[in-house]
Order: sequence, then C-alpha cells, then structure tokens
Amino acid sequence: MKYRIGLDVGANSLGWSVVELDETGKQPVELVDAGARIFTDGRVEKSNATLKADRRAARSARRRRDRYKQRRTFLLEELADLGLFPYDETQSDKARRAALQKKDPLQLRSDALERKLPLFDIGRAVFHLNQRRGFKSNRKDAESRDGVVKDSIGALQQKLEEAEAPTLGAFLWKRRKRRLPTRTRRHGKKKSDLYEFYPTRALLEREFDAIWKAQKPYYPTVLTDEAHQRLHDVIFTQRPLKPAVLGKCVYLTDHDRTYRAMPTFQRYRIYQEINNLEWATSTEQRRVLDYPEARDRLIEMAERPTTKKGNVTFGKMKKELQRMEIAEGDFQFNLETAKRKGLDGNSTSNLMQREGLVGPDWHAWSLEKQDDFIAVILDDELSDEEVKGELVRKYGLTEDAAAACTEAPLLDGAAQLSLKAAKLLLAKMRDGSCIQSDAVQAVAREHPQFRNPFTRAGDGALLDELPYYGEVVRGHIIPGKGDEEHVQNRVGMVTNPTVHIAMNQIRHVVNEIIGSYGRPYSIAIELGRELPVGAEGRKELDRQQAENQETNARLDGLLREQKQTPNRDNRLRLRLWEELASDPLGRRCPYSGKPINITDLFNGQYVHIDHLIPFSVSLDDTPANKIVYRASQPGQGESHAFRGIREQPGGL
Repeated sequence: MKYRIGLDVGANSLGWSVVELDETGKQPVELVDAGARIFTDGRVEKSNATLKADRRAARSARRRRDRYKQRRTFLLEELADLGLFPYDETQSDKARRAALQKKDPLQLRSDALERKLPLFDIGRAVFHLNQRRGFKSNRKDAESRDGVVKDSIGALQQKLEEAEAPTLGAFLWKRRKRRLPTRTRRHGKKKSDLYEFYPTRALLEREFDAIWKAQKPYYPTVLTDEAHQRLHDVIFTQRPLKPAVLGKCVYLTDHDRTYRAMPTFQRYRIYQEINNLEWATSTEQRRVLDYPEARDRLIEMAERPTTKKGNVTFGKMKKELQRMEIAEGDFQFNLETAKRKGLDGNSTSNLMQREGLVGPDWHAWSLEKQDDFIAVILDDELSDEEVKGELVRKYGLTEDAAAACTEAPLLDGAAQLSLKAAKLLLAKMRDGSCIQSDAVQAVAREHPQFRNPFTRAGDGALLDELPYYGEVVRGHIIPGKGDEEHVQNRVGMVTNPTVHIAMNQIRHVVNEIIGSYGRPYSIAIELGRELPVGAEGRKELDRQQAENQETNARLDGLLREQKQTPNRDNRLRLRLWEELASDPLGRRCPYSGKPINITDLFNGQYVHIDHLIPFSVSLDDTPANKIVYRASQPGQGESHAFRGIREQPGGL
C-alpha cells in the first residue's frame, strides 16, 4: 500500500495520520489511521525555564552546601590543631565550644584589631569569616561587572570610609551596637534596588590579614606565617571554573567551535552580512558586492563602530553609498526590517578600542594578535591575576588597562564554526567577493576535510526506520562524550529540550507506523511556531497573543456598535478594512478606488475578501495574504488581486 504519513508537531503534542494514496502517489484515497501523542515540553509551566535549568540550579545549591560543610569541618580541624579552637572529643571540649558560640563574633572581629584576645576567641573570629566569606566574581560574570552588584559593592566601600571602619567586621559591629541590620539584604523588592551592603571576598581577606597581623605579636609561636597560609587557603580558595564544552565545528568536525567574541569570527560575521546587502532601483537589483570600494568602506564602518551599542545603522550606510554616488533617492536594503535598523559591528573592537583598555592601538594590531589577546582573556584555566599578568607582560598594557580588559563584557557564547573555518571562509568572502554559501562551496572544493552542511546528510539509500536525529545533524549540535553505549550520550543533542523531546517523539511515532504499515511513500509534516523557540521566544509569543486578544476585544466592541455578531469572519473583515487606511474616509477598494463604508463592510453581496496571491499558488490563508474589495455589482464572484489589477488598473 502506498501511503503518506501526516505529522502535526507542537511543543507538547504530536498529531499523526496514515492516508492511503492512489497508484500515482499523489491523490489521497482513504484515511487509514490517525491519533495523537501528548508529552511534556521539558519546561516549567510558569517561567518557561527548562526543567534541566531547575534541576541544575538545585544540584548547584546542593553542591555549594556540601562544599561549605566540608570546608567548615576542615577549618574546625585546622583551628583545633593550631590551638585556636577546642576539640570536640570530651565534655569539657563541648562546653568550651558552647561558650564560644554564645560570644558575638562581630565584637570579636572588631576587638581583635585593638586588644589581645584569647586564642579561642581568635579562632571564633576566624571561623566567622568562613561563614560568609564574601563575593568573588569571575571575569565572565556579567552581573559583577555592572548593575546592582557592582553598585552595591561600591556603596559599601563608601560606607566603610564614612564610618572610618578599618574592616568589614568593625563596620558591622558599629551597626549592631546601633541596632541596625548586619545581614546582606536589598533596600527594596525591585531588581534594580541595591543591597544594604555587598561584601567582596577581597574585603574579607584583608580583614583576615589585619586580625592575624594584630594578634601575631601576642602569640608569635602559634600565629606563624605557615599557619596563616593554611587557614587562608581553607577559607578563601575558590574552585577553578571547568572549561566550557564548545562543541564541534559545523565545517571542520574535528575542530572545536570558537567563541563569538573572537575578532576573526566578528570579522567573518561582518563580511557575511555586508556581502549579502542588496537594494532595488526602479530598473535593477544592486548588490554591495558589485562595488568593492563601497563594500570595503562599509566593512570599515562596522569594524570601527562609533555608537555605544556598537552597531552601524542602515541610514548611515545609505548616506555613505549616496556620498559615493552609488545609490540615490530613497531605498531599502534587503536585510532592513521594521525591527532591524542596522547591522551589529565588531563588538570586541568596540570594547577594546576604548580609552582605558587597549585604545586606538587595537586597530593597528594584526588579526592574529587580536585573536591571541582575546584567547588569553577567555582562557578558563587562567585565574584573573594570571590573565592580568599575561596581558601586562605579553602586550605591554598597564595594570589598570589589563584589569579593565579582563573585566570587559565580551560577547558570550560560542559560534557554530571553528577559528580555522572562520579564517578560511573569511578569506574567500574578502578576496573572492562572494556570499557565505558560495564561500562554503569554494572552500569545500579546495579542502577535502571541509564539510559542506548545505549538501544532503545521507547517501540516498532508504532506511528501514528513522535513526536518532543527532546522527543526521552531527556538527550542528553539542557533541556527546563519545564513549557511552547510549546513542544520545555518545552523539550529543540539541540544547533546546523542547526540540529534543519533539524530535525523539517524531522518531518513535514514525518508526511505530513503519512497523505496522511498512515504509511510507511520503511524509508531510507541520511544525508549531512555538516549538523551536526558547524561554525568551515563548515570552514574545505570549506577548503577541496578549496583543491579539486586546485587538480582538477592541474589534468585538466595534462590531457590537454596528450591531454585528463578534465572530471570526467579521473580525477579519474589520481588521482588513482598517488596514486600507488610517482615516476611515480614505478606505477604498484597492481595485476600483471606490469607498468602502463600514455599513457595507459586512454585506457579502458588496464587499468580498480576496487572496492577494491565489491560495492555489501560495497555500497561504493568513490575513497577511488577504484584502477586502468592493464588488462592481452585487453578487459578483471573487477575483484575485493579480487579475483584478490587470483588469482594473485605474483603481490603483
């Protein structure tokens, strides 16, 4: 039996059907079977965050708690071994610990700077530093570079200076004596509200050193430099970040992907977009590629952005083309939309060219030197201090400039291609003056190991069943570890859990149908628009749906005023009528030019709905492909826009 599988895939459901076809395989004969499968979309209902994200957050919290308890236990052992804390073995030891627990640790931290304390009291103060050891950022933490955290840290430093407090402990003890709060809390409930105070790790480290320095003269044989280092390492050592898994390059599958902040990738992306720029005149379609000098000028503008956002507006590009007498009048680029007002420039150059960082010398560096420079900053295996030292030693920056470069908010994330692939494609687009897809084909012809993802993944042979999707789209997904028996762990998966689940459900359903009916003659599939989007995309869809509901409510109100039934057809007529012109008196038939009054709008004999492009050609039945028009006489049949324009050109 020749049959077709029909699939309608949404974010959490899959409808399927089996339709028998005639001998030609074109016409349906009979609906053989149909059904639906419901499944989870892998997201939290209210927030649209992935279930993985919630599990990861809970797992991280457990790990932090376990590591804190482990660090606390180890610190107590070290303090007891040094004689700074009682052991927990005998009843008297436990009694001494209970007595220490009743002492105010903030008072001890403050008094330790001014007078001699008993050894156990010193240990109690040091132990309290470990309880909340302060915030330590990493250079990839955007929150620590700007916003509430950074402002709160600065505000605390100012408060310490105003209170003339030598350490955080002394400052907090002054607050406690005035019956003011000493815990880190926000001033309000808004995300923009600052914290009352936000101590950093460095602030606590300085206090630890100050306490040790003040008490060491009283106990020189106990508070030795070696003991200081041991306790410092236990309390303040930060676990190094794990290197990020970047995945494999789409084109060179044995190479890792590069970061989007790498200058070579930034330049590759700029060439890709500007080489694609086109615009239309009254007689022809023009491409930026056809004007090498103009292309290079636009590239230069994108490489040296002058705006704070680092973009180049289409308006500036148009003025430049007009100045070079390449374009004239009012025109629109093919990449220009109502929401897209320009192209993103080189975001990395936009940062590094600023005073206080590398400065104007950045543009005098070779592309390779720029790549090496950014690679040092992005190296997860180097600490912040090691990065700063490397920037000073190797690139001749000042300490302040190196610190600013280390903390610069570079673009996050990884690209789909490796640094080597970006260089190969960049050279083709730059020297060969071609668009990106042509560059891919050219490089693939010259380099056998270079994979062209625009070609078919398979070899043309029919399979008995659908394989795991990851085996087909290798290079486009985050790879697995490669050594597990489970295919998903071995090959990898897409990062969007909704897409991952839906793809697996498609495989399961199709393979079950094949098991019952054999190989299909064809498969027709429709995907819901919410399927591939992430959390932000779903929020945008929710916003659009809310706007549509408000619009429908407004249209229903107008329909009731006209004593019309608020239904789908009447709402569509009213919406298309409003699109004719902003002024109701200017709303005319696009074919004849005759006015269309709201009183006639709902009269099916006089006003019809037409497809701009015939449905038989476009298969588009959305409102965007429809207009309302006035029939020349009652009962006239529908005539699509193309024919109407030819027959009644005067109406336009």
